Amino acid sequence: MKTALVFAGQGAHRKGMCMDLVTSGGKSPAWRAWTTAQQSLAAKHNFDVTTAIRDDPDRLDVDGVALKHPQGVLRHTQLTQAAMLTVQTALHAEMVDSLAQMDDGVHCVAGHSLGEFSALTAAGVFPVERSVGLVYQRGRIMNRCLRDADARRLDYVLFAVNPKRAELDGEQVH
Repeated sequence: MKTALVFAGQGAHRKGMCMDLVTSGGKSPAWRAWTTAQQSLAAKHNFDVTTAIRDDPDRLDVDGVALKHPQGVLRHTQLTQAAMLTVQTALHAEMVDSLAQMDDGVHCVAGHSLGEFSALTAAGVFPVERSVGLVYQRGRIMNRCLRDADARRLDYVLFAVNPKRAELDGEQVH
């Protein structure tokens, strides 16, 4: 049987996700992958991804700035994206280890939106240290764009549509 892994986008995140898998303390492939991402984020952004995921506190210091949200800091896109990539990298490492024991392997990886970065990491295109940095910066840019639009009181809506199904002609689609 051939195995494909498909990585989810940002909306799949939850407080405490994957924590049970990474509490083995250095023995599992998931823990080793998690630790690599954790150390990279701590070194580059002074960001404790484990605290963000495990506790989802309403305040967390990142890059010398206190990020706050009454429903938890995982609402900040740069933290969410780095957290999701950390979790998906850990899950991938565990899955690859399990499949190797069954004398099988992963034949294909894919991802949706943020999950594309996890798929690229799983495929060996980027090391996890580079990937978590990329998605952290991607999230910061996304947050900045929304803040700028809000500050200028711009009306904005994000949605996907097939122009043919919406019966728009080519001149109306930009």
